[in-house]
Amino acid sequence: MGLFDFFKKEKPIEDPTLFNLTKGAILDYDLASWIVKDRTEYDWGNNQYTFEYTVDNGSKSMFIHIDDSTPLKIDISEPIKMFELGPLVKQTIVDTDNAPKRVSYQDKNYFLSDEFLGHCKSVDDDDDEWSEFVNWVFYNEDESEFIGIMRWGETEMDAVKGRIVKEFEFSNFLSSPEK
Repeated sequence: MGLFDFFKKEKPIEDPTLFNLTKGAILDYDLASWIVKDRTEYDWGNNQYTFEYTVDNGSKSMFIHIDDSTPLKIDISEPIKMFELGPLVKQTIVDTDNAPKRVSYQDKNYFLSDEFLGHCKSVDDDDDEWSEFVNWVFYNEDESEFIGIMRWGETEMDAVKGRIVKEFEFSNFLSSPEK
């Protein structure tokens, strides 16, 4: 400790919450412990920002997407294969630049609700380059579950299946051991 270090104020230690986790942090959800593998920031335009954690419990990975504007919105999702949505979904998007009005997954129908143009980047990326994508969201009839399709290029697409959750479903936040 140097002479001038004595006068420096120490940064207060911030308790980990669902809104400030970093890579390596641990949280509990659905009777399992999950490790944060990445944090991605999203820019939806018009000063609308959200973020998402990629988490892993050792046997599967999922995403926790958080929109902390009012009202708070949290959803969890898992990757699914595009072909599981039917043979024509990807081809329809490539041919028309539009998503179909309805998709089916595991004998359930999901209806197109929203289309967004967004930009995203991992907070761990050193460069400030954001990836551009189009996101289509399909909800089931009671809007408790959704399918998301993200288009990254002409034919590159990803899909997720998710559901809306509440903040209290997450607990036991432990900060990254690297901090």
